[in-house]
Amino acid sequence: MRIAALLALGSALPGFAQYHDDLATTRDGSVLYFSYTSPSLAPSTRIYRWSQDAGVTLFGDRPDLAALPPLFGQHLYGTQLTDDGSVLYHAEPLCATGTGPGFNTCTTGETQIVTPGLTPFTEAAFLLISPNGRYGVFTPFSNGGLWVDWWTGEQLQVDFHGMIVPQVTPPFSVNQHAVANNGSFLIQAAGSPGLRIWSKDGETVIPLPDYIQNAAISADGSTVSVTAHDPSQGYVSALYDVRSGRRTPVPQPASLSEDGATIAWLSTDPFPPQANPQAMVSHSDGTGARQVTNAGHGVRSVLISPDAHYLYVVVNGADFAAPSRIQRFDLVTGDVVEIPPVE
Repeated sequence: MRIAALLALGSALPGFAQYHDDLATTRDGSVLYFSYTSPSLAPSTRIYRWSQDAGVTLFGDRPDLAALPPLFGQHLYGTQLTDDGSVLYHAEPLCATGTGPGFNTCTTGETQIVTPGLTPFTEAAFLLISPNGRYGVFTPFSNGGLWVDWWTGEQLQVDFHGMIVPQVTPPFSVNQHAVANNGSFLIQAAGSPGLRIWSKDGETVIPLPDYIQNAAISADGSTVSVTAHDPSQGYVSALYDVRSGRRTPVPQPASLSEDGATIAWLSTDPFPPQANPQAMVSHSDGTGARQVTNAGHGVRSVLISPDAHYLYVVVNGADFAAPSRIQRFDLVTGDVVEIPPVE
């Protein structure tokens, strides 16, 4: 984690208040993973796991990274889940960037891979994976990334033309995928603002007004959620049907179901805290919108389960200073579960 981002987090969350980030859930919504920054460990973040049976347990801890100078802290984030139960997350020591000899201490970090029945292992840099576990993209690799089909063993070097995979975790923790189950994945377009949807059989480019803040693709590859900067309007979010090109504006970045048919989003930008955003759910064409939460201090983030049965939300504490908490809403029955606090 870059020190600039760390300082920004500290200013938004006084005293490094208890903070939940990077939510990721299994296909059926029964298990949740999240990053957590606690006052006792700040500025380190670790990965925790919740299920109804086991409650909250520590899942990811890399004290070896926390012991590295100069900032002495571990940063674990970007959890990805596959349908077979594998868990991937990015791990790096806290670092500083800037100018001057020896000031930039950042590395590309590594991806921690935890697969049931196997010894956990790491891969250098970022490994992005499809929900079905078949396709992966290693980046950086050569001039871009290395696309892998683990079922056939095929590997292809993909030229990013100086661009990158866009951020798939927006500032308020919508954790989604950059790689779909059909092997397509997202890259920022080169030459002009836009989003490049790469696949082995061809590419699609979505033109955009300016640079991309974040983007995600549904598990089936049918729908893309993009938030891009517009010089005349600020940040603008929209959904794109990959096959037809249909564009549907949405008020905020959207969390997607696996088929792209159902989305969750916040009613307003969560910053500043007095905005009091609430969690909304609708069809991807914008119809059927309904408010799910009525939180007194607003909601910071939303995540819909891939099967669209559950909605996880991070509820704000007062003025962001009090501990945040996580709730799970059953979108069918309306039942609400409070996730116990970590500490």
